[in-house]
Amino acid sequence: MKVEIMACTRQRYGEFLDLLDLSFGNGANWFTNCMEHVLPVPEKASDREIALNKIAVADGQVAGALGVYPIDWAVGDGKSKKILKVGGVGQVCCRPDYRNKGIMSMLIKSAISDMSREGYDLSWLHGDRMRYRNYGWELSGGKLIACFKENRLEAPPQSLLTRKAHLDDWNLVNSLYETLPSFVIRGEIMWRRHLQRSSASVEIGFLAGKAAYMAYYKREPRIVREIAGDPNCAMAMIIRHAKAHGQIEAWLPVDQNDLNKKLFAAASDYRLAPLCNLKVISPEKLYEKLLPFLKNQAGEAGAAAFPSPNAQQKERICAALLGFQFNPEIPEGFEYLKPLVFWLPELDEV
Repeated sequence: MKVEIMACTRQRYGEFLDLLDLSFGNGANWFTNCMEHVLPVPEKASDREIALNKIAVADGQVAGALGVYPIDWAVGDGKSKKILKVGGVGQVCCRPDYRNKGIMSMLIKSAISDMSREGYDLSWLHGDRMRYRNYGWELSGGKLIACFKENRLEAPPQSLLTRKAHLDDWNLVNSLYETLPSFVIRGEIMWRRHLQRSSASVEIGFLAGKAAYMAYYKREPRIVREIAGDPNCAMAMIIRHAKAHGQIEAWLPVDQNDLNKKLFAAASDYRLAPLCNLKVISPEKLYEKLLPFLKNQAGEAGAAAFPSPNAQQKERICAALLGFQFNPEIPEGFEYLKPLVFWLPELDEV
């Protein structure tokens, strides 16, 4: 069987979307309805957006596929941030009658090769750890899940004003969003796309001259996937949302910021879960970007006698800074390393 791996074309895009619906079993047009920020309907998709998806063509048809969606990711240590070039991998699938023939492996290896050639620092994905660890991805980071019960919360302030965020609110919402300790850089185009999504709701609130916003998927309104802004306003929005939906959750970055402290003071329960699977793509390049954080953690004395790690050690150091949960042994002299604060908001999932 001859298999050709290629970038998806406009002529093949409809067949690619049909394959996603067939493979994942979510129903017709689920991806263009629920993942429209990366998979627009054909008439709205640009050639560049379509080509971000790789397809495996066998016997004249699309037999498998995956997408690599680029993001700029701001990570930091609470004092400064660095921008990492990251490829989000999603839509990994294969036609049922072409499974167990190596097609998925070919697609994943091709995507890794492309990301390496194009200078990506990292790749991230959601999915089965045991499948993707074979290709270098590993569970990484964490998200705090705070649980709120409406009967444990007082009534929200009557002066709280909330409404659906409009397209013209994108700049305000972005300014609130970028108060998070880590985030995906969105910009006007992506914010407008998120604000127009039929599958998601972004609400903005105002209290005592301050603002906050939160976002959730309409199919799961009890899970607040994103929240940022003034802590008092955000807390009031959580209370009102809990009063409307009963027990709810808010997903938060692992960080001791004022918003987290405010929400956790009112939470009935909380738990910690892995954030995503990460893979280091360009160890040398990533190490140079993360080196200032490394030296800050070492302190003045440590930086003065800073070891010179080899290529393999650099990859392990990067993995430690990015919270890989099953990282190989940290190189000698770097035992002090602590993970940076990093957060991949759920609205940007692929």
